[in-house]
Amino acid sequence: MSLSNEYERRKWREKLGEVLAEKTLYTAEVMNKHEFLPKMPNQSDLELVFDSTFHDVQPYLFKVCHSTSSPAAPSVGINTVRRLLKDTLAI
Repeated sequence: MSLSNEYERRKWREKLGEVLAEKTLYTAEVMNKHEFLPKMPNQSDLELVFDSTFHDVQPYLFKVCHSTSSPAAPSVGINTVRRLLKDTLAI
């Protein structure tokens, strides 16, 4: 392909980037369906399916969870604070 100026080169580069992005997103969308995920083997068959030579690094043996809500922060009751201050000032 021969382009006559820099404007045409940028135009084709942008168009190619958009096409590649669409193809990549489509491929990821298709592969992300549950029907493509393999079922987890039984505990006794793990070494037949996964490489278990690195005993400290076995991501398939752990469940990864993510939560968007923050956990409740531990709080100290007002009575505890009063008692702590009272005991501290009594010394």
